[in-house]
Amino acid sequence: MWLWRAGALPEVPAVAAEPYRLLLGGDWRGAAGVWEALGCPYDQAQALAHADDEDAVAVDHHVSALLAKLSVASRLQVALAARELGIVAGQAAAQDGEPSPST
Repeated sequence: MWLWRAGALPEVPAVAAEPYRLLLGGDWRGAAGVWEALGCPYDQAQALAHADDEDAVAVDHHVSALLAKLSVASRLQVALAARELGIVAGQAAAQDGEPSPST
């Protein structure tokens, strides 16, 4: 994928996974659909970001919504993990393992 983005990939490798083959072949809609079916919203958003000019506005709203969902989900995962570990929001630890003093 990164070689393609850099312009260093002359053709789509036959071993590339379906959504990558679709995207590299110019079918960003198809790639986004496969990523959505696989439950991969971040990759779906990346595929949608390849929309052409006429579809860019509609896709931009969809990508923004996907990324917002991912951001909320990520923050929720961090908060839940911290809660399980007994970390209080805003609490930081010093290098020696003792809580750092508030400034």
